[in-house]
Amino acid sequence: MGQFASVTNLTMPEIVALVTQSVKDITLALSDLNIIIQGLTPRSSEAPPPTYTNLELAIPAAISAAESDSTFIFDAIFPTITLPSSSQDAGVVLSYNVNGNIQPLTTQIMVDLINWGIQIPSDDVALLATQIQAQVDNSDLTPSTTYGQINMNNPLDEVLGWVASFGVFRTGYNPDGTINQAVIYSFCAAVGVPEVVTI
Repeated sequence: MGQFASVTNLTMPEIVALVTQSVKDITLALSDLNIIIQGLTPRSSEAPPPTYTNLELAIPAAISAAESDSTFIFDAIFPTITLPSSSQDAGVVLSYNVNGNIQPLTTQIMVDLINWGIQIPSDDVALLATQIQAQVDNSDLTPSTTYGQINMNNPLDEVLGWVASFGVFRTGYNPDGTINQAVIYSFCAAVGVPEVVTI
């Protein structure tokens, strides 16, 4: 998928510096980042977000929008599962390639889950990564959110509820006309008993 620059192991200024170094077309990147910010800012917000003209401000704003969106969606989809504030990862995937190597995403999800004290089989993590990467690959620069649950196969009938919010943005063009891209992302997950809906 690409190289992860995550808030779990880097500071926001470090992430901003890495992304800024990778951007070759500031106007293009800012245009896409503003779309991500607009698209991922939850509609419950009092006022629409501003339009950013500074890359160093737009990058953290886009990451913050993704974080807000993923927690907002998690609470709406999994109202009976408590999402600890520590169970969220966010950042940027640099050098993103459509249909790229899935291993970096699988590893990042596994590291996140281990850090959050959640143990699931590696096969389930691989399936989760495949689902998320397919959604990102097919998003066509449209900020999006995907979610799901994985049965924990325990006596409590718990599931792992998860949400991923993301937006692909262009960082510039190569001399041969191919495009360089990156992904703003937020991923959160927690274990609990899902709400039972009766009709």
